[in-house]
Amino acid sequence: MPARGYQHNFSRMVDGAMYKHQGRERKAKTILAVMQDFLGQTPLPSLSLLDVGSSTGIIDNFLADYFLKVTGIDIDKEAIQYAQKTFI
Repeated sequence: MPARGYQHNFSRMVDGAMYKHQGRERKAKTILAVMQDFLGQTPLPSLSLLDVGSSTGIIDNFLADYFLKVTGIDIDKEAIQYAQKTFI
């Protein structure tokens, strides 16, 4: 199925919310807490994480401190360029 037009530039459509580190890191902390609760005693540093729809990579960058490896993919080219420029 072909992508819809908005999927290629979603980061431009949401009034910059995808670029606000504080809000994205708050979401990352919630994700981390849920994963730790779900996985129980499994040590996160032994796991790899795949984030499909990673957007600007802010959440992935935060989670990279807790996992062995984090890989983010997204269809939004501008968001991926931002992530590459900012975090690699």
